[in-house]
Order: sequence, then structure tokens, then C-alpha cells
Amino acid sequence: MNRSFLYVLPLLLVATVFASCSKDDDDTLDINTQSVSALALEDNWKVTYFFDDDDGDETSKFNGYTFTFTTAGEITASLNGVNKTGVWLVKQDDGRTKLEVDFNDDDDPLDELDEDWVVTELTNNRIKLEDLDDDDDDDIEYLTLEKI
Repeated sequence: MNRSFLYVLPLLLVATVFASCSKDDDDTLDINTQSVSALALEDNWKVTYFFDDDDGDETSKFNGYTFTFTTAGEITASLNGVNKTGVWLVKQDDGRTKLEVDFNDDDDPLDELDEDWVVTELTNNRIKLEDLDDDDDDDIEYLTLEKI
């Protein structure tokens, strides 16, 4: 057996053990109604990505907004001292966890968030969502919320 292999093998094993033991603050969480609700209530949120198939990347429409979820089922969007409130609910539908948002008005851009969003990724600091338009034209929207 090659003598250099005997020296390299233990080093590779040690490196593998250390690499597998690292802890990331963004560990993926189980996507279920309880974990989504609990995470939403933890902090204030901002939109870090909003994409609509019809109009492309519209993230900039949400610059400066802060979103707060309450245990009473209210969501508040704050911008420059002005608060707009709506309602939110996490539910199971067709085997998928959904975050439903409704701001009860037609104010742009908040009306674009009025959807039954499917939760596609959940980490300690991020909620990724997507919505397939109801009009069967296969347009899809993507929304990412991150803790502030």
C-alpha cells in the first residue's frame, strides 16, 4: 500500500467530520402550520424578493416596508410611519402549507401580496413562498420574506 495514502486518509476523515459538524444559522425547518406561524410571530420582516411572471422582478416596490405578524391574525405593513393592516392565516391545503395574506384594500403594492402563498422553504431567518395564478395561465409569483 502506498505510504502517502496512509497519511492522507486520516486527514481526510478528520476534515469530513469537522465539515459535517458545522452549524448554519439558516438551518431548514420543517414546513408545517405550527413552525410557519411561530416563525412569523418572532420578529419583523421585509420583502427581499418579489417576482411576478407578468412584470418581472418587483422587489423594489417593497423597499422600506416592515411587516409585523400578530397572534390575533393581523399583519401590519409599515412605511414611513404609515401603517396598513390586513389579516394572515397559515393553513394546510391540498397537502401543502400555505400562508394566506389579505390587506383588505387595493393599495399597490400591498394588494400584490393578497394571495394563498405556498411555503416552499422555511429557515430561521427566511420564508420563501410561491403562488400559481388562479386564472390558469401558468403565471407564477415568488415572494421571500426575511427577518429584519
